[in-house]
Amino acid sequence: MISTPVRLLRLAFHLALLAQPLASPATTVANRWQVLGAGGGGALFHPTISPHDPGFVLVGCDMTGTYVTHDGGQSWRMVNLQQITRQFVFDPLDPNVVYARAGGLYRSADRGRTWVLVYPSPATVRTYLATGDHADITIVTNEQTRPRVTAFAIDPQDSARLYATVQTANEGELYVSDDSGARWMKTADCPAAALNVFIDPASPIVDRTLYVTHAQGISIRQNGRWRTLGPPPEVGQVTSYAAGYDAAARTFVIYAISGRSYFNPSDTASGIFVTTDGGTTWTNVQDSLTSGQPAGAP
Repeated sequence: MISTPVRLLRLAFHLALLAQPLASPATTVANRWQVLGAGGGGALFHPTISPHDPGFVLVGCDMTGTYVTHDGGQSWRMVNLQQITRQFVFDPLDPNVVYARAGGLYRSADRGRTWVLVYPSPATVRTYLATGDHADITIVTNEQTRPRVTAFAIDPQDSARLYATVQTANEGELYVSDDSGARWMKTADCPAAALNVFIDPASPIVDRTLYVTHAQGISIRQNGRWRTLGPPPEVGQVTSYAAGYDAAARTFVIYAISGRSYFNPSDTASGIFVTTDGGTTWTNVQDSLTSGQPAGAP
């Protein structure tokens, strides 16, 4: 029986592939699916395809390894970032640059071949602790703090500007860098376990509208001011979010998934919710997703 995490991984990978431009008939080998590797000894998560090159893909393993391919999965190379990688973000302007969020924040300027730690700054790192049965690495700074980057985003028009939420103990903070991670400045407090930082690309570049999501709702910075809204009605805890900008409607759209699952053991209302007003109102579209299933489908 295929486990729930593997099913979710396959769904995420298929959706990521579908988001890429379709190949012409001349370049399509066959209209079929095939296994492209890699095998990490555990589940594989967060498959992320470069918007500049569909053959450049990164995926993280829950056994710490990170894998990169430059030929669409024909061959893979493992990268050791010492921690489980939970997010990859490609630079929207520079095809050679990609970031990996793995406890700390890492940057590669050569298409994933080499990596450097950009948060926390290597100069502030005192030691690395290996704990647990996976020997998970925890970064310890000179000030004896153990910061963990929980969410990350790149400005779509100025890729030197980075946003990162950082959790230290039970406190969360939002940091901004204007020089690709060389220096960081705290700009606000935020929920300790932030899940995402979303940027409205239609907002003024000098005063971006930001959406910082967390299990209990969304914190929004708009026109220089912050406010926090709760989750969809009857939802106690959101499992995950996704977002995008609808250019035709000039609307920023946010999706939220909730319900008891492997990733969310709490008993909470199940649904796939969507908001077009920053979380003020939500619509559950879960039923419309399943209403078109063939008879007998699981």
